[in-house]
Parts: sequence; C-alpha cells; structure tokens
Amino acid sequence: MPETDELEALKQKKLAELRAQAEQRQAVEQRQTEAESKLESVAKALLEEPARTRLFNVKLVNKELYLKALQTVVVLAQQGRIREKVSEQDLKSLLMQLNDKKEIKIKRK
Repeated sequence: MPETDELEALKQKKLAELRAQAEQRQAVEQRQTEAESKLESVAKALLEEPARTRLFNVKLVNKELYLKALQTVVVLAQQGRIREKVSEQDLKSLLMQLNDKKEIKIKRK
C-alpha cells in the first residue's frame, strides 16, 4: 500500500515541523522571560515601591507599554539621567508620554 506509506510519511513530516516550531516558540518565550526578569530586577533598584506597583499594574493591562516604560527607565539610568529612585508621579508622566493612543473627544451639537 504505497498510498498509506506516503500518507504516513507526510504525517510524520508535518509532526516533525510542528515540534520544531513549538521548540522555537518555547526558546523565544524563554529568552523573553529571562530578559524581562532582568529588567524587573533593575526596576526594583530604580523605582520607588508605589511606582513599581503602578508599573506592574500597567503590565497586566498593556504589556507593550510596560516594556517600553521599563526599558526607558533602564536606558535613562544607564545614561546617568536618573540620579534617584523614580517616583510614582514621574512614572505617570513617563507613561503618558509613551502612550501613543490619541484621546478621542466627541462633541455633540
């Protein structure tokens, strides 16, 4: 039954491709998790407790904004532009600057 053998070979090939993709995805996720944990440990040193709490709340809602803010704080610290721990108010203003969303205002006539 050559058709069955071909079908089985195709199944095995597809299964191997799916396993390779899953391994790649897992490796990427692991690297992202490691990088994020490094950033979080740096954040503990750079942010006051209320600012850190706010940033982690942002993480729950908008992970992209969280990562941008965290990376910005780290870069500013590396450049020497941050001399003391970042307060919650400073973090709020940073988040507002980084947030690309335009505020929509509706006027009714």
